[in-house]
Amino acid sequence: MTDTVRRSALLLATAIACARETAPPEPRVATTIEVAPGTSTLSETQTQQFIARVRDQKGELLSGVSVTWQSNHPEAVTIDSTGKATAAASFLEIPGTIPDVSISAVAGSLTGTATVTVLRRGTFNAWPDTNVLYVGMTRALKTRLVKSLSGYPGGSLQDSIPNVAVSWSSSDANIMTVSDTGLVTGVAAGHARVIAKYDNRVASAEVFVTASPATPLRFTSISSRDVKVRAHLFYPAYWARACGLATDGSIYCWGAALDSTQITDRCEITIGGAGGYTTTRFRCSEIPLRQQADVAFTGLTADGSCGLATSKRVYCLVAGTNGLAPIASTDEFTAIYGRSSICGLRTDGALLCWGGTFGPSPRAIDGGVTWRTIEDGGGCGLAVDSTAYCFGSGTAQRVGGTARWKSIASSYRDGVCALALDGSVHCGSNLETTGSLTQPVTRLGTYWSFIATDFVSDVCGLSTSGDVSCRSVGSQRLPDVKLQSFYGHCGIATDDKVYCWRYDPLRFRYSFALVPGQ
Repeated sequence: MTDTVRRSALLLATAIACARETAPPEPRVATTIEVAPGTSTLSETQTQQFIARVRDQKGELLSGVSVTWQSNHPEAVTIDSTGKATAAASFLEIPGTIPDVSISAVAGSLTGTATVTVLRRGTFNAWPDTNVLYVGMTRALKTRLVKSLSGYPGGSLQDSIPNVAVSWSSSDANIMTVSDTGLVTGVAAGHARVIAKYDNRVASAEVFVTASPATPLRFTSISSRDVKVRAHLFYPAYWARACGLATDGSIYCWGAALDSTQITDRCEITIGGAGGYTTTRFRCSEIPLRQQADVAFTGLTADGSCGLATSKRVYCLVAGTNGLAPIASTDEFTAIYGRSSICGLRTDGALLCWGGTFGPSPRAIDGGVTWRTIEDGGGCGLAVDSTAYCFGSGTAQRVGGTARWKSIASSYRDGVCALALDGSVHCGSNLETTGSLTQPVTRLGTYWSFIATDFVSDVCGLSTSGDVSCRSVGSQRLPDVKLQSFYGHCGIATDDKVYCWRYDPLRFRYSFALVPGQ
């Protein structure tokens, strides 16, 4: 290479280097906007300062960019030009919880958002406010702000508070503990209180811990019914109550509590529709409570209000107590049935009923029928030859002709239904129409071992494989549990443990759980 060429190359390289040194830097462009904090919870009139962070294409903070602040619900939360948000002094929405509000910072085509949850100022409480647990049991508490408002259904509005925003503590950690999220755990028998603090306010809940049964509870039969816990003009509220006949002959009950002498949990149910909700609170029990009686029992009515003693006498619950006392009758019975009315199968095969339309004293059902079994509801039954009769009028009337049946049930929705010997279900006033119970659940086939009435006025069947199916909800009642028998709200599984489930009319779904103490 000649000197001239070398000199030209050197000059070219020097020119390129100078050009690079003098080139303007790449311009910074606003690419994203972050709003901090990303979430916030405000009570009425409270404020929150928000900050907008603008970043360039390299993710670095970019200063000097002007943003405009916006609220998608200015009637609930306003925000000024500096990013200071203020919850409105009064914002009413039914049902209680105010929708989340989006706070936005806008610069040109860029938008960053944060979420504000607005709570009404009101009475702060923890719920359930009374709890009865076995040692080792847990229960999740929740906290709310309740504001009284005249002229609104139920007289108040409620806002749920995120449990993580609440400070939780136990008055005695040797009796029970409570987690940072409000989960209570029973440690030892005794009484303690949960203390919840939020926004300079304090709420408490009572916790009574009792020792678990020394021997796991096992039941030979279960009864269940709906108890009316509130009389409402348009929306009557009901809650499940169940009782079990234990293997030692004692009776335990759980669910809606009828006894005023025992310490129980507190439950609530919300009823109504758009534009009007009413919340009812009442006494209940998650753990089985033993009914006081000085005799052992062999049978139980469907509503759990009466039991058949080993002496073949009938004992019924005494109003206002958890005790059972004998009825004023010297008749001896082999089985008892019924809900609003009680029926007893006398030792000679005659049927006697009392309560409801039958009057206070046992009354013999006319018709000359010798009975084999009566349905849980106490309105129909099967004779010893397996033909079906109903007796609501006080006289037995044959239904279903001369057909023979395995079991019988009735409900408000389905009328009288009976299970034929071939496993098919027939419904109707005369049992003449093949019922649709099995049709939506073809995978279970048409073979059933038993039918009964559930708690939403359906007739349900127990398949030979241990699945429960009802006309309105198919077979998704107890997806992970196989039953050997069922009784409306509850069923005894193949492992001899009892599971109970209920229908939530607001969420249109079922839930189920193992009864504690087993």
